[in-house]
Amino acid sequence: MLGRPANRAFSGGGVSIGCEEIYRLSDNVLSVPVEDESILLAMGSEKYFGVRGAMRHLLEGLRDGLSLEAMIADTCARYRVDPEVARQDLEAILPKLIAAGIVERSV
Repeated sequence: MLGRPANRAFSGGGVSIGCEEIYRLSDNVLSVPVEDESILLAMGSEKYFGVRGAMRHLLEGLRDGLSLEAMIADTCARYRVDPEVARQDLEAILPKLIAAGIVERSV
């Protein structure tokens, strides 16, 4: 499968995901480790996520902010995953995390 242009944007769940934007955990997110997962709660809302494995590692990296390309590279370096699979997975979950107030983006 051919790679996608670095400056394109993905739209899923009503939220556009751009490769040049930086994504970070929202300041209002409470993260609680519970055994092999983390529970993320957006304070002021009733939305939360339980994350494990690669997603737990990725969200830890989002504390300092990462671009989509950096998230893909980080995931592929740590786990045996094809970059296109990592991209598809991230493009599927990022809009949900943004809509829930867990992740914010900036340019």
